[in-house]
Amino acid sequence: MTSNIPEVFHLYLSRQQFDTLSREEWDRPFSPEAIHYLAGIEDDLIRQLCNSILSELREETSGGKLLVETMSLALCAHLAHSYSGQPRKRAATGTKPDGLDGARLQRVLDYVRDNPDGDLSVADLASVACLSRYHFARAFQKAVGLPPHRYVSEQRLVLARRLLAESSEPLAQVALTCRFSSQANFTKAFHRAAGISPGQYRVAAQPLSVVQGS
Repeated sequence: MTSNIPEVFHLYLSRQQFDTLSREEWDRPFSPEAIHYLAGIEDDLIRQLCNSILSELREETSGGKLLVETMSLALCAHLAHSYSGQPRKRAATGTKPDGLDGARLQRVLDYVRDNPDGDLSVADLASVACLSRYHFARAFQKAVGLPPHRYVSEQRLVLARRLLAESSEPLAQVALTCRFSSQANFTKAFHRAAGISPGQYRVAAQPLSVVQGS
């Protein structure tokens, strides 16, 4: 008799993601039906990617959308490359495959710094760099030392601190501006990063101001 499974994580990967993989990484169309149906496999990379997404669902960050997008892209590529049995040829990108040149990188950094409150995606940033999403995610981390979602999260924390210090916007509005789904999730994430709550940070930054919404 087998014991109950304590937890099951279902992750849906759309056909559109595999279509993008075909365009950007393969020299011919790829169908997700080509992936072998297997059970009981032990794959550390799949476990790591899924755990990263699960961690984001449990503790929201301001870069969660980009994290899920990046992890999903990596999972699609891994499944196609490792479990389809179909050889592929990397599509030409017009750039060196091992990094992100200075001009492209600066465009991306400037774009994020100018739009920290925007609905940013890996696709947006890759478009700014004129690279495929798959190549961009790898090249950005190599160039910056952080994955795209971590860098965006840091810039949104900078924005949050500025709004708390320089405005009287309610905390709920600051949370939404910094792309959190709720004030509660913003408060938890801010406390993890700064060691104090947003309200405490505002009081310390505006000691002589009449602070509203904290």
